[in-house]
Amino acid sequence: MHFLFAFFSLVFSFHVLFSEVTVYRIGRGTLEEGGDQPILKLEGTPYKMGLQHGTLLKEKIRDCVRKWIDSDTLGANDRFKMLKENAAKLLTYVPSHYVEEMKGVAAGSDLPLEKIVMLNLLPDIFQCMGLTVQGEATVDKALYHGHLFDFATLRGLASDLIVMIVKKEGKCPFVSIGYPGLIGSVVGLNDRKISLGGVKGDESKEVDGMPIPFLIREILENTHSLEEAKTFLEDCPRSSEYCYVLTDGAQEKVLGAYATAHQLRWIHPGATYGLISSQKLSKKGNYGSHDKLFTEDFSFVHSPFQSRFYDDEGDLLALFNQQPKQCLIVQGFENSERYSLIADYVRSICEKCNLSHLQEAATQWGGHDKLVHSVIFRPSTLEFWVFHFDKKEELLPANYTPFDLKALLDM
Repeated sequence: MHFLFAFFSLVFSFHVLFSEVTVYRIGRGTLEEGGDQPILKLEGTPYKMGLQHGTLLKEKIRDCVRKWIDSDTLGANDRFKMLKENAAKLLTYVPSHYVEEMKGVAAGSDLPLEKIVMLNLLPDIFQCMGLTVQGEATVDKALYHGHLFDFATLRGLASDLIVMIVKKEGKCPFVSIGYPGLIGSVVGLNDRKISLGGVKGDESKEVDGMPIPFLIREILENTHSLEEAKTFLEDCPRSSEYCYVLTDGAQEKVLGAYATAHQLRWIHPGATYGLISSQKLSKKGNYGSHDKLFTEDFSFVHSPFQSRFYDDEGDLLALFNQQPKQCLIVQGFENSERYSLIADYVRSICEKCNLSHLQEAATQWGGHDKLVHSVIFRPSTLEFWVFHFDKKEELLPANYTPFDLKALLDM
């Protein structure tokens, strides 16, 4: 039955050449190619959207599975191995409508469901940073939300990124920046001007909670305000250690979060916050409830916006971040030194920050030798800008494509 549905969908699909853009259509779903950034539009019920996704991106999904799931590329990655071993358990926390959508993707791409599930768990190994600037820090006093990706672990994925417009029946339409086969989200913006991005934390092994990509999507398609998004994050069973950036363009409000399966702490723009590694402390011996860590040999690195403390083996024990005014910067424990690079850069452009400055932030964060991808949202106007690589995955200036979510939803 799946085969017949996919077959007749393909028979009645068509493509239209307009300028240099080719549009392919399957039911109510479309794929636009030929521009700077492919655009996938999905509409309907969960299974039908999955089938649209799987059919329109069949070869690209199969290629992603071949490169990342079936190969040994990630064989040495402990996090990936842990996710693979616990995929069945994690799936029990995924809402049934997302399972139905993944079944549609599997049918459309002619792949087993378990392969699609693993594709949707990959974001748990991404390196990211979330950044917001607003008010007096920007020239136009607008709120901007930037999300930076480092694909060093998944080299080759950057050129596969796709702008996905999702219109599920009865839910908030939204845009998500993803890759073929991903129905969850890493970062996105909905039509109610709520943007949300996730930033990987330490290598926690919690699996009793909703996987991060599905949690982010749940918030994007179900919340209408920052308060609702905050409540949802509080109430939802969480798995891995993650940080979040939440913005509300209608109210010009921002909130960061440090979240694990057991705790949730809020981070406000311009505030100081610190992280202390319990994993590193536990390796030093057995401690009572009132014992302190004793170390004879340690080192620290201090900058105007960050202090980092290391033990005698060079492991990071603790970090303390001071954010610039009117600014939220969220970076996990891994590669934490990048926080200082962004904070110093934001301070240097304070009160004169504009879109081009934010576009330059990706280079400041990763350096010219890193595969950094980024997206910038202006939630109040539903505008966003997506960085793209050329075919050689080289960093080039002004590689940002502008989009308007309202216009995309009206097409």
